[in-house]
Amino acid sequence: MALLGVILTSQLHTHPLLSDGSALTKNDVNSALSDQKADLLLPMQMLVVHYDHITMGHVYAFTVKIFDPKTNPDRDIGQFYGGIPGVKINATVYDKYGGIYQKFSGITDDKGSYSGSMLMPVIPVQQKEFYTVFNASKQGYAPQSSVLPFVEFHPQVSGNSTGH
Repeated sequence: MALLGVILTSQLHTHPLLSDGSALTKNDVNSALSDQKADLLLPMQMLVVHYDHITMGHVYAFTVKIFDPKTNPDRDIGQFYGGIPGVKINATVYDKYGGIYQKFSGITDDKGSYSGSMLMPVIPVQQKEFYTVFNASKQGYAPQSSVLPFVEFHPQVSGNSTGH
């Protein structure tokens, strides 16, 4: 939203113009201020590792690491420096229909890492699809989100290749 000029009225009030020639409104100002605040947020990089194939009755585990993107340009989750501590992590596991299965919440440690795990139940189906929504937030930083799917396989079904 670029200001081009000012219209002077007979009462000498100024009305800034937008690049399209229209008058600037209160909503335009609020939008510009909101955009400016977003520009002031520091970037953070969220990397997640998890199993994408789980055998029923075994553990589903994940690790979230939050980095300053300048310190980790290669997006290496195994890097031991540049982590951002104190980032709030929320992870919610949903079934494929959007039903909440499990919730996790915590804060990253001094290395910028947070981990969670849960035991997957054995259910009488061949496989069940899930996805996990990861959210990271910290005051002064741009929030991050990621959605990762995974499949739970029944242990009695032959031919399943599992990541665990």
